[in-house]
Amino acid sequence: MTVIESSINLRAESNFYDIKNLENETELYFLLDTPFVEDKKDQFEVSFLCDKSSILRVQDKAANCFFLDEPLVINDRFQLTFSLLEGEGNFMAHLSYAGKDQTIKDPMGAFDWKIGLRTIRRDLPCRILAKLVLI
Repeated sequence: MTVIESSINLRAESNFYDIKNLENETELYFLLDTPFVEDKKDQFEVSFLCDKSSILRVQDKAANCFFLDEPLVINDRFQLTFSLLEGEGNFMAHLSYAGKDQTIKDPMGAFDWKIGLRTIRRDLPCRILAKLVLI
């Protein structure tokens, strides 16, 4: 699913259940309603991919992780924020390289940035908001 424009591509690994397109922003809602498996290898339940040439900043600095409600700025054009709307849990957002999403046809590029919300622990159910704002 493309959000706002083609430079951001969303891959949802959890129960995506609603989207609201507002002026200059998109709100994506996720329901985490399956039991949390602590020994699962990949604990990213919500993740985004963006082009490897993107510049990612947290508090105006390069970073590899950030917290809930802490904005991530992408190319000085977008601001992405994860928020916990309902439930209890510990989450940490991480930035890493990931394999190219097969829905993007770019034979020259092998890797994208993965922006993932990692679950450390949580109860059932949890509702997550991912807000993407054009700045």
